[in-house]
Amino acid sequence: MTALWLGRHENPIIRRPRLGLALLGVACAAIVALPAVGNASIPERDGLLPLPKGVVIVAEDAGCESRGSCERSFQLTANDGTGPQEIARRLTRHLEGRGWRIGVEHEAKACRQLGYLANPYRTCVSILHLRGPNTVEVRFEVFNPREPRIIY
Repeated sequence: MTALWLGRHENPIIRRPRLGLALLGVACAAIVALPAVGNASIPERDGLLPLPKGVVIVAEDAGCESRGSCERSFQLTANDGTGPQEIARRLTRHLEGRGWRIGVEHEAKACRQLGYLANPYRTCVSILHLRGPNTVEVRFEVFNPREPRIIY
């Protein structure tokens, strides 16, 4: 009885292997191509916020340089007179607690994929000492490695 039911209710894609292969090809092409044609998004503020104790924002900037590259930067200082090395250390620990592996390549920067295989965008965070008094910058970038970027 089960064999008769299965014979009458066969999947039409299984009976037509070319149709199934064509649909599989279209699905694979969509998975790979669709994320590559979109624009980069400006990184969210919650990548850094809330701040570690004693660290305050002096200035913030966000924008896109091109279709495939956007960034958000924070200029930070400590409200207790702490020097830039200690501020950077606090921020490094804070970001490492959020899953960033800063300093792995001997620089105060870390990058990771923004999504899975189908999403080509990468996101990076860097911690920079500025020339101002006790000021440190944290910069988040989102970019598509397939797109040309303007690097300053």
